[in-house]
Amino acid sequence: MAFMMSKATELTPADGKVRDVTEGEKKKLQSLLKECQDEMRQEFKESNLHCLYSNIDKLTCFTDSLTQETIDNCDRLYSVENILETLAVWNADHAIKIFSCLKRVFKDLQ
Repeated sequence: MAFMMSKATELTPADGKVRDVTEGEKKKLQSLLKECQDEMRQEFKESNLHCLYSNIDKLTCFTDSLTQETIDNCDRLYSVENILETLAVWNADHAIKIFSCLKRVFKDLQ
């Protein structure tokens, strides 16, 4: 999917798909993304990796800024490919988890 820069310098899908998003939907999405983030943190802690780290988000790469970026762009996220192209996601598994959260909030996704 190709993207164009709009006058507001936001990325929008070339096909122009943009959904209306309520504050309630954003809050639900934020809660679901937080659950994913917490699960990843817990999995890392339980992995028996004995290393020193200062910030678990740097190790999981599922940061608060990624969560916020997802919420800020949720009106134009429609696929895993779209997520990988639009957000600062470096792990395809993360894009899949984000898409799963989006599907639980927005009924226009399959």
